[in-house]
Amino acid sequence: MMPVIKISFREAINKKVFLLIGIFTVIYLAGYALFIYFIMKDLDGGRIDNYSGFLAGASFISFVGYYFSSMLLAFLTIMLSAGAVSHDMESGIIQSTISKPLSRRSYILGKYLGLVLIISAYSIILFLSVTLISVMFKIPSLSGLKWDIILKSLLLFVLEPLAILSLSIFGSVFFKTLSNGIFLISVYITGLAGGMIEQIGGTIGNDTLVLCGIASSMISPFDTVYRKMIATLFSNIGIANPMFGIYGIQGAVPSMWMMAYVIFYSTLLLYLAVRKFRKKDL
Repeated sequence: MMPVIKISFREAINKKVFLLIGIFTVIYLAGYALFIYFIMKDLDGGRIDNYSGFLAGASFISFVGYYFSSMLLAFLTIMLSAGAVSHDMESGIIQSTISKPLSRRSYILGKYLGLVLIISAYSIILFLSVTLISVMFKIPSLSGLKWDIILKSLLLFVLEPLAILSLSIFGSVFFKTLSNGIFLISVYITGLAGGMIEQIGGTIGNDTLVLCGIASSMISPFDTVYRKMIATLFSNIGIANPMFGIYGIQGAVPSMWMMAYVIFYSTLLLYLAVRKFRKKDL
C-alpha cells in the first residue's frame, strides 16, 4: 500500500491545479489581511461610532474568511481527487499497478491515504493562517480563543474535505473523471442549499423546510460539518453563524451525533468503493 500512497501524494502535488490554487490561496490570504487591516484602521481612527455594529461586522468578516476558505478547500479536494481511480483506468496505468502483488483494497486505500496527507496539510495551513490573521488584527469575536477551541475547530475544518474525499473516491470508481467532477460539485451545492433551507425553516417555524434541509444534509453533510466548526469557533459570542446572525436567522447547531454520522458516511463510502472495485472488470 505504501507505494500507492507515495504515488498518489506525488501526483496531487505535481498537478497544475494544486500550484494554481496554492498561488490563489496566498493572494486570498493577503487580500483578507488587507481587508481586516483597513477595517480596524477605521475603528482606531474613530470613523466607526457604533461598536455593537462593528462587532457584528467584524464577526461577519471573520466568518467570510472561513467560509471562502472552506469552499476553496472543497474545490481543491474535488479537483485533486475526481480522477483518482478513473484516470488510471482510462489511461491503462492501473493494469500495471494491479498486476503487481497489490490487492485492490490496498490500491483504493492507498489512493485515499495519499490524498488525505496533502489535503490535511493544506487544510491545517489554511485554517491556522486565517485564524492567525484574525487574531493578529484583534478581531473581537475571535479574541481570547482557547487552544482547545482552536483544536476542536481545526479537526472539524479538516473533517469536511476528508468527507468530500471519501465521496470522490467512491464516485471515481463508478464514474469517469468528468462525470465524477460534475457529480461531486452537484452534491456539494445540494448540501449548501440544504443547510440554508434548514436554518431558514427553523427560524420561521416551517417544519417542511427543516425536514428538506435535514434530508439534503444526510446526502451531503459537508455544510453541516462547516456549521459545527463555525459554531464551535464562535462559541464565545454565542453565534452559530455570523452571516445569518446579522439578519436574525439562527439555525440549530449540528449535534455531535451528526458528526458521528459524517464519520460513518465517509467510512461507508470507502467500503462501497472497495467492494465495487473488487468486482470491477479492468
